[in-house]
Amino acid sequence: MSQTMTSPVFRIDSFAVPAAAMADFQAQVSQTLAVLRTQPGFVRDQAFERISGPGRFNIVTMVEWQDEASQAPAIAAVQALHRQLGINSTTHSQLGIEDSKANYVPLTLNPAA
Repeated sequence: MSQTMTSPVFRIDSFAVPAAAMADFQAQVSQTLAVLRTQPGFVRDQAFERISGPGRFNIVTMVEWQDEASQAPAIAAVQALHRQLGINSTTHSQLGIEDSKANYVPLTLNPAA
């Protein structure tokens, strides 16, 4: 991995959300992003909805952090919010929501020769 201690880190979460759960899920994402925006090290966020193409994930969120260390307090803040709202993996499973979550760093690609 070519990451340095000060490299930006991108948290990318992909979700498969059934239509029946979409309105509640979008409200939860909105509340979660509002908390993240107040955290030290937050740079920017974006949410996406798939409009075409194959695949099971139809909602993707991206949050950019100054560095990986910035995420620890943010994770704690989101966990507190989710406890308050009653959101957990069990409630998401009951709604049919699946997810894939990971951190990424920018990849520098050399142009083709």
